[in-house]
Amino acid sequence: MLRRIVVSIAIAISTLAASAANFTSKPGGVTNNDDSCDVAVTPAATLLLPYFEADIVSPADKAQTTLFTVMNTSRLAQLARVTLWTDWAFPAYSFDIFLTGYGVVSINVRDLFVSGHLPATPTNVIPGPRSDSNFTNPNHLPEMIGECALRPDAIPPGSLTDLRSLFTIGKPVGVTNGCNSSTKVGGSHTNAIGYATIDVVATCSTLTPNDPAYYATELLFDNVLTGDYEHVSPDSNYGNYASGNPLVHIRAIPEGGPAGSVVETNLPYTFYDRFTTIGPAFPRTRDRRQPL
Repeated sequence: MLRRIVVSIAIAISTLAASAANFTSKPGGVTNNDDSCDVAVTPAATLLLPYFEADIVSPADKAQTTLFTVMNTSRLAQLARVTLWTDWAFPAYSFDIFLTGYGVVSINVRDLFVSGHLPATPTNVIPGPRSDSNFTNPNHLPEMIGECALRPDAIPPGSLTDLRSLFTIGKPVGVTNGCNSSTKVGGSHTNAIGYATIDVVATCSTLTPNDPAYYATELLFDNVLTGDYEHVSPDSNYGNYASGNPLVHIRAIPEGGPAGSVVETNLPYTFYDRFTTIGPAFPRTRDRRQPL
């Protein structure tokens, strides 16, 4: 029996070693990680909020909502692009948050839909003593300071009306990100329902992940973000509860490099690869994000 156990362990170790040998380091000085599709709660280049729900009609003390928090685990400042997707996977709206080294930002989804207020994350905030300057991240574009200074502090009223409509009846009142009131891009429900992605990016803009230019000019590959989310239902007549989980942490493999860098990955397909094809010179898997 002991001999069988020893032989089994030896076979398992040999198998693991053979598997590891298939994943070679990549050129360009980037970190290879482990080329794994296993998604774990470790710092990542993309965070996924898999489901949010917000009651945008009831008063705040009774309204169901979803809260989520994003943290930068790096001493370098980071930019994160938050994209709100309908439950039919339509990217309806995006906005940027600025994180100092080791900075944290919390967002209440209901606030986005009710008041339209976006989180205040100025680039000139003083970082902590263990953080680098806000403007030393080598992967941020030179125009980042000026472009981030132009970020709105609230969703414009017209866009807010469209967002409320998109996330409740599945189509906008006007025209939003290429769709109009005759285009159904989401389900019908009383509350605003959808999901969100949070990506590290090189500058501030309004590009969403369905635009090929997003991958050519803005998306970054540093595994530096972590976070969690909570569903809250404060109405005592309908639960009075809260539950929380980590956000889904989706690493870039291999990590590192400036926006638009084309680096081979061993991943067979990626999280964003249905959006990334912009011509034969660029691989379909150029976002390098782990598939789910």
